Amino acid sequence: MNIFLPEIIQNYMNDFLCIPIILYICQTAVRKLRSDSHILLSLPLMLIVTLGYAIYFEWYLPRNTYRYTADWMDVALYLIGMYFFYKIERIKLLDQKN
Repeated sequence: MNIFLPEIIQNYMNDFLCIPIILYICQTAVRKLRSDSHILLSLPLMLIVTLGYAIYFEWYLPRNTYRYTADWMDVALYLIGMYFFYKIERIKLLDQKN
């Protein structure tokens, strides 16, 4: 499409958004299965998902597939994305209670 994006967006935005999108899908599935729209994923569960992605995509795949490269900035962005999701969901919950 020949759209120019700044390098930081082109290289790192998907890593920042990946975990919040995955956690949102997981949380929505749990809410539907439990028929409870107020269920929140726990912080330890979010950490397990985030670390699982980090280990798989930044350690395992780069060692076993030439197409992937390890980048510790990606791990940091996964964690920042997880924290962003955690804070947004808690803020939304507080707003619903008030």
